[in-house]
Amino acid sequence: MQDMEIEVLSTHLPHELTMLHYALEQVNGLCVDSSSNDKDPRLIMAFECFWLHARNLFEFFKTDDPKASTISPHVFTKTKLDYEFGSSDLMERINAQITHLQRSRGLSASAPLTGAEMIQVKERIDIAVSRFQAELKDDLKEWWSQREPVAIEYAENLSPTACTEIQMTHLETSRSKSSIFHYDTGPNVTVTFDER
Repeated sequence: MQDMEIEVLSTHLPHELTMLHYALEQVNGLCVDSSSNDKDPRLIMAFECFWLHARNLFEFFKTDDPKASTISPHVFTKTKLDYEFGSSDLMERINAQITHLQRSRGLSASAPLTGAEMIQVKERIDIAVSRFQAELKDDLKEWWSQREPVAIEYAENLSPTACTEIQMTHLETSRSKSSIFHYDTGPNVTVTFDER
């Protein structure tokens, strides 16, 4: 096992999981906070932070090639596991909606990311982590701190509608053009999102 792989196992993977958990806790807490609304930068920050770390974890658990730039989970496990993350649709939606420096940001998104999906993604990642640590190679167990999913009591308004409003408000705000700078973004496009 190379030093970089041990560092991923002992430091970087736990970091991604911890950040995902705390970002979701922050979104949840701000949804309960009556002084917060869908334009609150704290809520937008926590929402984006969650999806950035979710994206990193998806990429890790979906990487099949042991020589890919993202380390594959198969390097660490006794057997090659299928973490059942399915199609790349969600990854494409995260890239389209969260990555700010793309010319077509938000235009290729088929549906906004929602609070309900945050909860589903957290549960999916918890299952993947359980499978991963159960199949961890014996000689690597000393580098891994066993993790148990932490239950969160979700706010009632951590709902598809609430988080859709956060995302749509932020997408619209980030698309405004400056009077000083002009960005060539091609023809104007009208985007509609389906409620799920």
